[in-house]
Amino acid sequence: MGVIALSLMKLLNPGDHLFGYRGEAQGKAALSRDLEMASKAMRSTWGGLPREIAGLLWHTITPAVDESIPLYTIGQYMNVQPTASPPYSLEEKWFRVLFDALARLWGHS
Repeated sequence: MGVIALSLMKLLNPGDHLFGYRGEAQGKAALSRDLEMASKAMRSTWGGLPREIAGLLWHTITPAVDESIPLYTIGQYMNVQPTASPPYSLEEKWFRVLFDALARLWGHS
């Protein structure tokens, strides 16, 4: 059983630009949305993964600026995506527990 981790840092910010946002909540929402859009765009690639893959971790980190302060910072976010369908193995159940806990922590539940 495994998990695939993908860093989309260069895909979401290919140049030398700063990721601009206004407030932490907006920054988190924008990075999450960008990761979700990238995930959907790559669905044909990960949609046929073998059953042994319990899920995907989508991650990005980029230079950023909170324009409401202003403050230069680092924008970082991770989406956790289960890929398995029932019946779930023990590993898949634990991955779903992780997914649900992170969703609650990040305010996505």
